[in-house]
Amino acid sequence: MLLLAACNPTAGDKTESGERSADMKARFTVLNQAFNTGQTEAIDSLLSANSEDHTVDTAMHSPKGPAGLKQMIAEMRSGSPDLKSEIKHMAVDGDILIAYGTISGTNSGPMMGMPATNKKWSGNFCDVVKFGSDMKMTDHWGVYDDLKIMKDLGLIPSMPPPAAAVNGKVDTVIVK
Repeated sequence: MLLLAACNPTAGDKTESGERSADMKARFTVLNQAFNTGQTEAIDSLLSANSEDHTVDTAMHSPKGPAGLKQMIAEMRSGSPDLKSEIKHMAVDGDILIAYGTISGTNSGPMMGMPATNKKWSGNFCDVVKFGSDMKMTDHWGVYDDLKIMKDLGLIPSMPPPAAAVNGKVDTVIVK
């Protein structure tokens, strides 16, 4: 029984962990607001100087650290000045924060090498962010609904409905 008690976190550890978790969520929320407003000044205090985005397309040649994120936000807001990023859920496990949300806008300017389409777009995202002991973000991995966004922008055609469901009729398909 003594061994089990020694392995369990103390109340102080739980409070410290809870405060760190809340701080990580607050810091990520501030970063997310930079996408909504274009105001990127706080990013210098949120990211480590050599933080790395492991998701960025290698063709973009973005610099590491705060400069790379500021550049990405500027490019995205240039292409969609009404850009909106909304966090739906965040969870923390140790030094890792996971955020799920939606991002949307109207593509009224060139964006990521594409010409303006003047179409509304939206998609889901999931960000995984690692925090250092100094509470600065050191690494980022992201998954984005690029296929839906490209369809919304008219850059990829939508699939036609299956032939079996045309005109409300469903044909039986037998596969051997």
